[in-house]
Amino acid sequence: MKCLLSKKSKNPKRVIHAPVKEPREEIPTLFKQCAIDITSSFEGTTWGTCSPNFDGQGVSVGKFQWNYGQQSLQSKILIPFINMFGTKELDSFFPEPISHSAQMNSKAAVAFSLRMQSRKLSVRSMKYIYSMKPEWSSAWEIFLNDKRTIEIQVDASSSMLSKAWSYIEEYNLPPDMLHFTFCFDVVVQNGGFKGVPYPHITASLNSKYQAFLNDKTLTDNRNYNIWKQTTDLSDRQKNLYVWISSRVTRNKWAKDVMSRKGTISHQKGIVHGKSLVIGERPHI
Repeated sequence: MKCLLSKKSKNPKRVIHAPVKEPREEIPTLFKQCAIDITSSFEGTTWGTCSPNFDGQGVSVGKFQWNYGQQSLQSKILIPFINMFGTKELDSFFPEPISHSAQMNSKAAVAFSLRMQSRKLSVRSMKYIYSMKPEWSSAWEIFLNDKRTIEIQVDASSSMLSKAWSYIEEYNLPPDMLHFTFCFDVVVQNGGFKGVPYPHITASLNSKYQAFLNDKTLTDNRNYNIWKQTTDLSDRQKNLYVWISSRVTRNKWAKDVMSRKGTISHQKGIVHGKSLVIGERPHI
């Protein structure tokens, strides 16, 4: 597999990432490009994207949606910017000062971010729908697209790429595109494997794979119909699917996690309504 994503549809929980050791071997450039491309395609984002409180995380920003709720926005974007350029420079981008939010805990930061948003009650779902106020949306976009902030985002991405490669080394995984892009998406969306060992391929692999594929708490019907027709899946691809299926928490985010990890392990699938196929050419 070389790379990357082609889109077939018409429609166009994140965590704090701890510092990690530099990988012993250099990560191939194409691997890094493909991993960023695939995961950002799942996120549907650019460096300048700012998303409202649709998932309870307050405000989520950038290519990998660093957010207040998981404190990744504070630790990865705001604090580094303040350390390099100061609080006055950060606050100069926004309608009111936000530098103090860099030191807030999750609950306080999410509550603070709601002043940047409007909300209305959906009659259908009886839930509030949030949208960024125009002045705040514009301010975040300008801040995030500032070349200094982009450099900070790139640095934050580099630490995640290194962490993904560290799993290749720690678990003695095949150092190929499949396993690296899989590990990178785990780092971005889930923070890491958190000590869950990589399972050995055994005679029971096929039965475990089928059991997890048939688990409707993990697999939505559209992806199930796509993946069950994938007859040329390798044992390594099945094992990746079994690995993540065995550890994912059965909650409202489970199908979202599995749509992404299943699309990588099967090389095709539907994520956030987009039909995606991992193709042959990098597309950044």
